[in-house]
Amino acid sequence: MRTSIIGAAGACMFAALSSVASAQIITQWNFNSVTADASTSTGSALPSTGSGTASVIGGVSASFAAGSPRDLASDNTAWSLASWPALSAASGTAGAQFMVSTVGFTGALQVSFDLRQTTTASERFQLQATSDGVSFSNVSGGTGSFGAVGNNTGTVFGTDGLFINTVAASSQAFVQSVTYAFLAGSAFEDNANFGFRLVSVFDGASYDAAGATANYGTSGTLRLDMVTVSAASVAVPEPATNALLMGACALAAVVWRKSQNKRSGRRNEKAAAAGVR
Repeated sequence: MRTSIIGAAGACMFAALSSVASAQIITQWNFNSVTADASTSTGSALPSTGSGTASVIGGVSASFAAGSPRDLASDNTAWSLASWPALSAASGTAGAQFMVSTVGFTGALQVSFDLRQTTTASERFQLQATSDGVSFSNVSGGTGSFGAVGNNTGTVFGTDGLFINTVAASSQAFVQSVTYAFLAGSAFEDNANFGFRLVSVFDGASYDAAGATANYGTSGTLRLDMVTVSAASVAVPEPATNALLMGACALAAVVWRKSQNKRSGRRNEKAAAAGVR
């Protein structure tokens, strides 16, 4: 009995003073129609999970087209972006921007997306992030990774958040699960003003089109799908919840103390009786 009470009290204290350590999606965009319509040319820029805003920046236009194979919905749709800046102009200013509050979420954040370029789109896109909702800068210090690349080649996405990819001349494919994991304890955690964006960038020292034999064009398209923000742990318990947990811990401690007092009393009685005999 003593062991079980102590164990329960210990577990109670641990629950009251820590968050639940499990990965959780905060917000996700799958760009499918709010009401399924079996069409990939219609969709929505509203989050499919959680809350947040998606917008285009730098004069880019947006429409909808067929989505990533990771989404099995009948109206699987992606966000298709076009109307890019002229070659070598306005590098790092045009693309897609996403704002998501991470208030209540601790542990390392990560953003992920599936991406598809046409041959005349830029071969390079930079991931940027903000902690104040206004000033964006290139990400750094975290870990970049990606999953299936299909018929793409030369795919790169590392700690600097620079995505580089060469697409096939025909039948372009999505690079799936492009993921950037921020370092734990970053300013982006538990932050109402967190946001990130993916912008086209140009490198004057190398060819800028995504297709190996294509010429860069402003009408080239970038498709985004399954854009996701997740956290390594769920929200820390609210103060009221912690108060209830602490109260339960205190009650468990009182019960344990009373049981100890009763045991001590019985031992004293037995000792006294033995002395009389």
